Amino acid sequence: MTAAKLHVNDALQDGFCSLRPHLLKRGLGPLFGLVLVQASAGCRCGRSPAGDPATDPACSAACAAVLTAGCARIAEDATTQRRCVEACRAGSRRARPAGCDSVRRRYLGCAATARIDCDTVSADVSTAVEAHVGIDGCDSEYTAWRMCADRCEAGTTITARIDSSAEVLAMAAGCGPECTRLQRGGGPGAPCQTPSVCDAHCCRCPTGQRFAVQVCAEGRCATSTAACQAVTSGRSSPPVCTQ
Repeated sequence: MTAAKLHVNDALQDGFCSLRPHLLKRGLGPLFGLVLVQASAGCRCGRSPAGDPATDPACSAACAAVLTAGCARIAEDATTQRRCVEACRAGSRRARPAGCDSVRRRYLGCAATARIDCDTVSADVSTAVEAHVGIDGCDSEYTAWRMCADRCEAGTTITARIDSSAEVLAMAAGCGPECTRLQRGGGPGAPCQTPSVCDAHCCRCPTGQRFAVQVCAEGRCATSTAACQAVTSGRSSPPVCTQ
């Protein structure tokens, strides 16, 4: 394949700019030598807005590091790189509402310079990057990223108390613009012994998480305002909103 036949888009150029010293140090196959020459010709290093999932070169660098490791099970081509970058940036967009940008960039930055274990690396480059498969090291960076991102996973239920006067039932509803399902029960002021019989209210944590929250306080179902204050104030034990 000639250089003229390889199309490298602007985002991919940014990724090669950030990874160029790493690639030159490790050596390139014939195909990626051509890609690097073409990418470098229009290199615009440092011009991508930092932290913008649509243009941040961190994904390009991490994907290229796996792709150019010389592992026999991985096909070195621009299509594989493009798909990996697209999947990685989709993950970055999902992480943004939870405030995980910085920990994700730290993990991707580590992956871009890590040794790749060809015996264990996934043939799917996207899986290798997103699931930390075959990337030697970066364990703490990956764990920190996953702990942060998991805050936006829906379905987890937390039971908490505020002193002895109120009981809270909070179900994680992801980091989207709203809660998709809210259980109906007793309205504000309705008698209760447990929060499960009360209306659920959609509450947003400072970190971007949303919870469907039910609160029974002093034998009465709480209002929406009181329910959300119960989880965002940090007074519940255990805390619902992770800071």
